[in-house]
Amino acid sequence: MRGVRGVCSEREVRAGCVSVGGREVVRATDIGYHAAMSATWWIYSPLAPQAMRDLEAECERAVEAFLEEHPGCDDEVAEVLAGGELRSLDEVKEGYARYRTKLSAAVAARVEACRSVMTLERPGDLDVDALQVSVLRYLLERTGEALVMFNDYPLVPSEHALENLAEKEGAEGFGATPAAPKPRRARMPATAGAAKVGSAKAGSAKAGAAKAGSAKAATAEVEEDATGEERAARVEHLLSAARDNPELSIDVVEVLRKTPDLGRRYAALLIEEGSQADASAAKSLRAAPEEVASVADKLEAALRAVTG
Repeated sequence: MRGVRGVCSEREVRAGCVSVGGREVVRATDIGYHAAMSATWWIYSPLAPQAMRDLEAECERAVEAFLEEHPGCDDEVAEVLAGGELRSLDEVKEGYARYRTKLSAAVAARVEACRSVMTLERPGDLDVDALQVSVLRYLLERTGEALVMFNDYPLVPSEHALENLAEKEGAEGFGATPAAPKPRRARMPATAGAAKVGSAKAGSAKAGAAKAGSAKAATAEVEEDATGEERAARVEHLLSAARDNPELSIDVVEVLRKTPDLGRRYAALLIEEGSQADASAAKSLRAAPEEVASVADKLEAALRAVTG
């Protein structure tokens, strides 16, 4: 498969720079960012991967709702992404050994029970950013008996982290938006009800046929890109658009800067090896196909926003 040459190498994508025709256009450090300085937190949870993805979506909606209600809030807050590499018990033991820290039996048992990961990229300061306090609390209250890694070892049991968060000031009203009330169904007179039933029967055949046709078309569309390869080709094309456009390349590098690590590695893979199915990319990236699909969808949307 054809790779996108002349845009940026895998190493450059991870560093956050874009080259055009072999000439570096912008480096992430020029806009005040350095990968080595960026913080990352991980929540290791016994939740199933799909439940963790659902929680990511719920948290995103809660943040959006809060910011709509508080447009003046300028707190820093992490980008929350369901996904990441689970650490084996052997890896954890090695990490604790490096820091000469004792690994308790309780923490070891939790490590083995973990089934999913939530990654928090570039989090805010828990002593300064109230919204970050609330977001982390929101997640930990819903991830079960989890473990948290704040950049590096040791792993902190979620209940201990929550105890610490209880002493910090959160964002008032976060996550408290009530659900929209269900509309009440008006009572229908008997004669009107009979007329409606007759009308429904008369139109049921046409509606059923139209619905079946629509369902077939939708199914065909989903099956057409079930592997994710067509989406990968679109992302590859969007990345290649920066090759001959220095101004656009600046926008693209900003997108990559804000993209979680798995998304940057996915972009680098497409640049080096060309478009490919999610399953193939997942093997190369050592991630679940569902995680690759999630970050790829978000990367495509972000790139479309800047490339038009």
